[in-house]
Amino acid sequence: MVKSIARYLTAAIWLAVIVTACAPRPTVPLPLLLPPAQMPETGDRQAYRIAEDLATARSARAPEAFETFLAKFPHSPLAPRALMRLGELYQDRGRLEAAGDAYRRLLTDYRSHPLAPEALVALVAIDYQQEDFKALLVHSRILPSNRLEPSGRLEIRRLRIEALLALERPMEAAEEAIAAWQAAPDEEARATLADQLARAIGMLSPRKLPKLTDRSMPPEARDLLQRLVRDIAFDRHTIGCMLPLSGSHGIYGQRALRGVEMALMHFTARPTAPKVRMVIEDTRSRADQARAIVHGFSQRRVAAILGPMATAAEAAAEAQRQAIPIIAFTQREDVPALGDWVLRYFITPRNQVDALVRWALERDGIQRFAVLYPADRYGETFMARFGEAVEAYGATLVDTVAYDPASTDFAESIGRLAAGGAGEPHGAEALFIPDAPAKAALILPQLAFHDLTGLRLLGVNLWHNRSLIEMADAFAEGVVFPTGFFPRQTDSATAAFIEEFKTAYGQEPGYIEAAAYDAAMILLEALSQAEVGSRARLLSFLKTQRPHAGLTGDAFFDARGELCQSLPLVTVRGGEFVLLDRLPLPSPERMP
Repeated sequence: MVKSIARYLTAAIWLAVIVTACAPRPTVPLPLLLPPAQMPETGDRQAYRIAEDLATARSARAPEAFETFLAKFPHSPLAPRALMRLGELYQDRGRLEAAGDAYRRLLTDYRSHPLAPEALVALVAIDYQQEDFKALLVHSRILPSNRLEPSGRLEIRRLRIEALLALERPMEAAEEAIAAWQAAPDEEARATLADQLARAIGMLSPRKLPKLTDRSMPPEARDLLQRLVRDIAFDRHTIGCMLPLSGSHGIYGQRALRGVEMALMHFTARPTAPKVRMVIEDTRSRADQARAIVHGFSQRRVAAILGPMATAAEAAAEAQRQAIPIIAFTQREDVPALGDWVLRYFITPRNQVDALVRWALERDGIQRFAVLYPADRYGETFMARFGEAVEAYGATLVDTVAYDPASTDFAESIGRLAAGGAGEPHGAEALFIPDAPAKAALILPQLAFHDLTGLRLLGVNLWHNRSLIEMADAFAEGVVFPTGFFPRQTDSATAAFIEEFKTAYGQEPGYIEAAAYDAAMILLEALSQAEVGSRARLLSFLKTQRPHAGLTGDAFFDARGELCQSLPLVTVRGGEFVLLDRLPLPSPERMP
């Protein structure tokens, strides 16, 4: 980290402060410093000029020429300038010790010369390159700031802050960063200094924070400090997990908890894994309890939150207010839209229809679709999302027909579907039916009765239930639907997880367990990254990391916090569910 920063800051200081390696050497003081007095003319000027010409020509003999000049004319008025040029030449060639010796000689023998501040600036840069941070602090402290241009003062302060951080003196680094931030000339400089301040705060223990936050400072600086403290002052080794372990949704919360427990066990078993504490809280399936738990997690300074499920909207809204990353287990469409700190890891109508439409287009050559859906919130949501996906991928939705969700006779709706379409009985090549397996099992035989055959029948993840095959029998053959988790996959990681889960809990895991496991592993691995030093950095990492290869498929979070995932596609063959396909993740720009 120090070396990478050194490369950036050293480059900046030598561009703005000293000289570039590729440009001819100037014979006037550097622009960082205010112009010193005019160089006096003397008889030894010719010898100096010879050395300067060699330096301008980038000759390898230039350092030797300046050394010769200094040996012959040690008391020349040009000696300070020769020492400065000698230091620059050595530094350009990577001979940092020799460069430092030249600068130190200039400072020792010509302390009051106009070039002395310039030599100090160069020495500070060398100190940083050599990671001699104590020397950097000494040299930068005696540097006369009134002789520096504003950009030079800013670079020196940045280097001082980096040195203090490297020496693990975060309080001094924070104080210096606050002062520099207030004096910064533009927003770009302020952003850099705010990042340094954030790193300093992250190194402070909680008991020392009041010493920093209680001091007097302008309101603007106080606002910045309070915002950073709220973000940075977190325990990266503590995760909050809130699930409905009791109440109306208790059975689902217990299943998710098992997945989280397995993930924590597998992660902490790694030899290099950091110790992580999972704080488990029961929402009792109540919205007020969920809000209170998030507030309590904020007080405990958790790094992030896993869950909840049914009360995800209330918990997410509170997490957004507290600026805590939260990964909710919900398919409610409005939850990620509650704010930047909210993410979702759960199968949704959007990623289900995306998988279906892409498969139909890319694998089955289908271009024309119809939808037969229940006239309720569930059916209307799927119908709308299916239409959006069809349009996004350039296909055609030829018809949509609704039916009464309470009905068991679908003759009227199927008849309307059969009569629709231009020039054909129904005009579609595939029919999407977003309903529960019991209802779908009633619809499938009636489609055949009304001669709607030859259609590719598409369903939803709820169809991954044995009741569909038992009720629809042969009419279920060839249907295609997405699922969140297919236990009979052939990869060894999934097989090992299932066997270990069955040993631990006495039953086979389902989608909820697998999704909770994957979400927990993504979060745990993100928190183990060295660059994740704040909640904001954690959130950024979660939204920009490469796809995670999990039990439920390759997945990543997009900029909105939405889950983007390659869902398995399942069909029915010979009365059994069979894994049909799993498409690669779509490119973000193609996602509906």
